[in-house]
Amino acid sequence: MNIIIGILLALSIIGLLDKVTGNHLGFEEEFDSGLSIMGSTMLSILGIYCIGVTFAQSHVNAIQALSSGMPFDPSILIGSLLSCDLGGFAISDRIAQTPLMGTFSGVIVASSLGVTISFQLPLFLSSLCKFNIIKVLKGLILGIAVLPVSFFISGLFLRIPMGQLACNLLPVLAFCGLLVFLVVAFPALFSKVLILAGNAIKLLCALFFIAVVIGFFIPSLALAEQELVYEAATIVIKMTIIVCGSMILSKLVLKYCPKVVTWIAGKLDINEAAAVGLLVSLCSSLSMLPLYHKMDRRGKMMNLAFSVSGAYVIGGQLAFISSLCSGSTVLIFILSKLLGGGLAIGLTHFVMSSAFKGIRPLRGILLSFQK
Repeated sequence: MNIIIGILLALSIIGLLDKVTGNHLGFEEEFDSGLSIMGSTMLSILGIYCIGVTFAQSHVNAIQALSSGMPFDPSILIGSLLSCDLGGFAISDRIAQTPLMGTFSGVIVASSLGVTISFQLPLFLSSLCKFNIIKVLKGLILGIAVLPVSFFISGLFLRIPMGQLACNLLPVLAFCGLLVFLVVAFPALFSKVLILAGNAIKLLCALFFIAVVIGFFIPSLALAEQELVYEAATIVIKMTIIVCGSMILSKLVLKYCPKVVTWIAGKLDINEAAAVGLLVSLCSSLSMLPLYHKMDRRGKMMNLAFSVSGAYVIGGQLAFISSLCSGSTVLIFILSKLLGGGLAIGLTHFVMSSAFKGIRPLRGILLSFQK
């Protein structure tokens, strides 16, 4: 068991014991908050995981034949569009040309770019609609812009040959470049399209969930094997327990390490609400949203950029990946997420300062992020 998973599991057990013995340690609220995600997580993951895996298994030869002429691995496309826990890992793992590429696409790419496209972009645009949506988009784009760098370094950690890695990163680089262009050129239209896409994904998850549940009770109508349903349910339970532990961990850090918050705020030149947002995003970017209105301008941009890679690194994604992958892969996943989050913070700090004003070709674009 990974040491971080062990710590979070222990904290979750402590939280449960505290809840049933009278809340003497004050962990009941955090434990219940983590536990409350089980229903929504089951709704999101169960159907699309089971049907996605079943489809990939049934059509793996057709998918590989269709992608044989592609200059890159087909799993890259899946990882770029779907979160690892929304079918990104399961499908990538089955259609990838090599196990290493399946891990790279389903773990590294899907846990940052995939989760941003399929989950965070639509969620943030709908949750933060009372704020300036264009600014929300620009913050997220700063996080997306650094992804090719973190992906390349993570691929080297996975020991993917450099030539193969560079070739497979070309579509990711093109996709990230397209997103940056759309945000800069057509921000209002792009935000509407993303909201519609997010609603479509939610509807698809719900329909798939209904289909799997019906098949579970009426085997003759089953679209997925019962063993696969049990596997998905087990993953959800593990994710819930780890999130419970991460919620308790975040409370301990904020309660006993206030100087850490002050130090982060001072170093990054943001207010304390923004510094707290960065810390709680490590567990879940959802925990950052209630603090958003208290953040200063730089802090908002930094939190949005950081969430692209840094969010969920010790939350649900960690639980999902650790339940399916080896310890070394889990470690590379953590390093990749933290590296991407750190690069996003650095880029945001650079853009929000005046350091770039001597760079004439990019000055106009970078200045637009300050407005």
